[in-house]
Amino acid sequence: MFKFLQKNKQAMTLAELLLVFVIMGIIATMTLVTLKPGEKSLKYIYYRMYNSIQTAFYNTSINMPEYLRDDPDMDMAFPTKAELFCKLLLEYINTEAGTNVSCSNEKTVNVDNPDFSDDNVQFVASNGAKVWIGHSANKNKGEFSEYKGTDSTNTEFSLRYYWVFVDLNGKMAPNSPEPKGKNMADIVAFIVTEDYTVIPIGKPEVDPRYFIARVVYAAESSGTDDSDLVTSTGMSYLAAKRHAWGEAGKNFYVSANEPMTINFYDGENITNRSPFWLDYNSSEFDTTMAITVDDECGYVPPDSTTGTLEVEPDACYITIKDYY
Repeated sequence: MFKFLQKNKQAMTLAELLLVFVIMGIIATMTLVTLKPGEKSLKYIYYRMYNSIQTAFYNTSINMPEYLRDDPDMDMAFPTKAELFCKLLLEYINTEAGTNVSCSNEKTVNVDNPDFSDDNVQFVASNGAKVWIGHSANKNKGEFSEYKGTDSTNTEFSLRYYWVFVDLNGKMAPNSPEPKGKNMADIVAFIVTEDYTVIPIGKPEVDPRYFIARVVYAAESSGTDDSDLVTSTGMSYLAAKRHAWGEAGKNFYVSANEPMTINFYDGENITNRSPFWLDYNSSEFDTTMAITVDDECGYVPPDSTTGTLEVEPDACYITIKDYY
């Protein structure tokens, strides 16, 4: 009786159950990636872009094609137009298929008020990162920037460079040079100098989620030979600069031979209007800026009578080779 109400009930097989779990896992992963781009991917892309820019500029400058030289008779030259600098980078950086490469002087952006629109993108790297070329506020579109100052031996010097801005995750949000709360900014800045040095600028200097820096101590002061240099533990880039070239008074010993000792936050090369501005004198960095130079770095403090530096702070240098 009532057999018409009875139905055969079958349990799910183990294979079907596993398939459901796999599908649920895929959906969960897609949701996480959509809602919050992984910080791990940002730091990997940051380091790769840093390394790619450094490699491209160094290798191309050593054997620069004639069409990139301002003076074809020179074996080496610093490109004095953003268009040539952009093309120099592209000698070693692959671009994303199907995207335009403009390399235009007119598309350079002002570091103090940058317009990170797609119209100003110079090229898109093969990993999807967008690249802009920039200039300082006191320069015109397409011009290289120039730092002029006096080093710790009271010697005047100048250094030519370009700004390079990279949106690490391309089309993915937030597409901003400013961090939102605890989230990392995905548009970052580099300074690329005429002596082939690539310098991180802005929040990555103090946020070790992007990369960590290490101080490399001189062979003479560490008691080793060149094949066995001693390096410090990993730390933020700003902390490493304080260890290598710091002094009391929140300054760096400046060496004309070491661009990383230069403080570009001078109100001229970059001002507090820029999203990449850092104020080393603010209370935010009091702890880091209180670090004094390591004894192993081998400098002699300025003479109390003359105020001149007896030894330039070249005994230590900084490497950016890894990340957490």
